[in-house]
Amino acid sequence: MVEKLRVAVIDDEPLNREELNYLLSLHPDVEVIGAAGEASAAWKLIEDTRPNLVFLDIQMAGDSSGLDLGRRLKRLPRPPRVVFVTAHPEHALAAYDCEPDHFLVKPINDMRLSEALQRVRKTLAGASQPAPRLALPYSAKNRFGETERVTAFVFHHEVIYIQANPSGTVSVHLVGNEVLDGVRQTLGELEAVLMPNGFFRVHKSFLVNLARVRALKPRPGDEAYKVALTGTAEEIPVGRQRLAPLREALGEATRR
Repeated sequence: MVEKLRVAVIDDEPLNREELNYLLSLHPDVEVIGAAGEASAAWKLIEDTRPNLVFLDIQMAGDSSGLDLGRRLKRLPRPPRVVFVTAHPEHALAAYDCEPDHFLVKPINDMRLSEALQRVRKTLAGASQPAPRLALPYSAKNRFGETERVTAFVFHHEVIYIQANPSGTVSVHLVGNEVLDGVRQTLGELEAVLMPNGFFRVHKSFLVNLARVRALKPRPGDEAYKVALTGTAEEIPVGRQRLAPLREALGEATRR
């Protein structure tokens, strides 16, 4: 059974807070436990009331933005679910490293709000279930210098990008600068598993986690592009034929 949604509304515009409070009041399983108009007051509200869902304006007046607060929330032992709210859709991609549950573009209507709430309900209902993990077989040296066959088990969100090797294996780049080299799977095999979970083949040799994409950049002196990813200094080339589908995939990602 889904627990009651205890919601904090964080927005620096009083009229926006009032409108969202009203729309949330139309949902019987939602309780708005408080609202705040700037980041420091919001942090205290969240610490004091422990909501399980926060509606958070991306851009707020003051020293700390909604993005800063979103990053702080993700570091909590039991972070609330987050739905970002913005009047500027182009800012949504920058917020994706906070791993929000949804984005809403102002003015908010009840249909879009209902979609966001339903997504959060499903997430909370499945929170007690173990998250799926990838089983990645590869070879590694042990402390005696001997080669061992190892299978690593990693969560999807830990993967930043995957690179195909000339040998037919792949290198899996993880958060924390960890690399699993020589994984005995092809890029195509991993693409089939990961594409429904927010990954995209940006190049014949690279599969990236869309949630980690923070910028799309033209390559100097070239018509091609590259992507910058949160968690690594590497910038991944984008194949010319994959640029338009990538833009579409990123646009869809910001609407999820």
